[in-house]
Amino acid sequence: MKVGIYTDVHYGQYSSILRMRGQHYSKRLENCIQSLNWAEQLFQEQKCDMVVCLGDFFDHAQLGAEELTALNELKIGPGRHVAIVGNHEITNASRTFNSMSILQRLHWEVISAPQIEAYHDYSFIYLPYIVEEERKPLVDYCQGASGSKIVFSHNDIKGIRYGAFVSEEGFDLKEIEQESSLFLNGHLHNGQFLNEVETILNLGNLTGQNFGEDAFHFKHYACILDTSTLELQFFENPYAFNFVKVDLTAGEDLQSLREIPNAVATIRTYEDQVASVRQALEELPVVANRVLIVPRETQASVTAEEVIASIDHLDLFKTFTLEKLGNTTLVQQELAQLMEG
Repeated sequence: MKVGIYTDVHYGQYSSILRMRGQHYSKRLENCIQSLNWAEQLFQEQKCDMVVCLGDFFDHAQLGAEELTALNELKIGPGRHVAIVGNHEITNASRTFNSMSILQRLHWEVISAPQIEAYHDYSFIYLPYIVEEERKPLVDYCQGASGSKIVFSHNDIKGIRYGAFVSEEGFDLKEIEQESSLFLNGHLHNGQFLNEVETILNLGNLTGQNFGEDAFHFKHYACILDTSTLELQFFENPYAFNFVKVDLTAGEDLQSLREIPNAVATIRTYEDQVASVRQALEELPVVANRVLIVPRETQASVTAEEVIASIDHLDLFKTFTLEKLGNTTLVQQELAQLMEG
């Protein structure tokens, strides 16, 4: 069997600095549609038997009118389509009520609870998002599976960096390696294999979402799994938004953006260089940008006003929130959205 796989589309009207309008919908929403239709066409051309989304198809638990209407633009191909519920599609720990359910009207199967699907010589183990308080050892979720154990997951993995954070929760890498033949995970956007034998994969998001990502190092892929060999083929999304950061105050070169298609860039620069930076951006393949101004030091002494201005109030707010509400994945994600918004 050939299985087409993608994850973390975060289908939504807006995200990060992508607030502009497109031709019919928002620029962000049109890019989600373009990326999904590209993946569907790819899977048809590659003769995939089924398609799996590893969670966070949607960006929110509630969908707006424009988001619902734009679903009509999706060109879903033939064959079985399965989506597991991610953390962004639920309002609380319960996965019963989720925005993913709307996909059933497009003939998708939505999986909101762990389950096993056994075939002749391999098994699929579906693991939608599980909060830490409810998480069991991976071996418990694999009970009854036979043959090669292929896990489709949208969960935390201990010690893995995503955005500015390192996950302190989730499944243990050694446990995953012992209990599964292949572990394909969404949720954590930095696409990469997590072990030397390349059986544990963070697939990464289908298209860029915010500045917690680094397109200089991580690309946006869909992949195809051959269940007879457990081999994966990767295909880079040519329409993906690529979020990057360039720090001109640290000697980095703005021309590096020429290497990045569909770039969404944040640029740190000195105040007296803003005009030249904005002019240069007009000639670069940048979808959207934000320019952060860093003042040059002009005095040897530091005034009280400069001391106050130098305080990172957002960092203080983040530290205070983590101390009061706990360093959980959901709190970290909400903070990341606030600080990137």
